[in-house]
Amino acid sequence: MLSDHDETVLAGIERRLLIEDPALVRAFGVPPPRIRAADHSWGTDLATAIAGLALSLVLRMGPRPRSIGPHRDRGADGTTGTGG
Repeated sequence: MLSDHDETVLAGIERRLLIEDPALVRAFGVPPPRIRAADHSWGTDLATAIAGLALSLVLRMGPRPRSIGPHRDRGADGTTGTGG
């Protein structure tokens, strides 16, 4: 019996052989492996779409330029806190 790792390696070899020399695979009478699409529920697809939309909006906004001139940290009351 093969371990999970060995089965994965063997499946990879079979796929590469099928791509590189399908005639050889047919000569042995081995049916080509069926490749299934990933099973996604509509909830997963919706969450992915929303996340992609949010990311694209954030990237679209990009960095905002700062005002030209000296930058001073202002407090909540609008003062610089330097006293005076």
